[in-house]
Amino acid sequence: MCLGGHYDPAPPRQYKRPSQKEYDPNDGRAPDTETALHPQGIQDVVTRNPFYLQSYRWYINSCLFDHSLEAWFRAYSCWTQDVKQSFSKLLPPDDTLLSSIFRHFNRRLKAIHNPIDKITFSRELELIQALVRDRIFQRWKLYGCPDAYGCAMTWLVHAIQVSRFANKITGPNHSW
Repeated sequence: MCLGGHYDPAPPRQYKRPSQKEYDPNDGRAPDTETALHPQGIQDVVTRNPFYLQSYRWYINSCLFDHSLEAWFRAYSCWTQDVKQSFSKLLPPDDTLLSSIFRHFNRRLKAIHNPIDKITFSRELELIQALVRDRIFQRWKLYGCPDAYGCAMTWLVHAIQVSRFANKITGPNHSW
């Protein structure tokens, strides 16, 4: 307000702390602490193992195959031992990418249950990544260059098709 050419300032403001925003603990964001990963009451030995929580290291556009590998591994790790053995008998004995991936899954599960040093475990994860990347971009040439974007399912279907595994499940006359 202005009276007679003078300006009367407003009274000093009272400082009020901003309110803390409450986040839903299950809002899809990654947990920030060990406590959030292992809440009280969970006694599952496998999920308490740091090797079980470690996944593939991200490289340029490696999510194209990292997510697929991780999803396959998580599904495979839930199978019973009998199912795993039956499945391994169906895999081709040759050195196809498909058989290499499932041998890697077995080595990864062994490392989880009988912990090895972290460097050896990281090298195991990097080795399968390098092999998958080589097959997708160099040998099969599914995409133009290693940093090309693509579908995470395309290479999985191709890996099954190029192995003789597809014939064992569907028969030789099935068309993919």
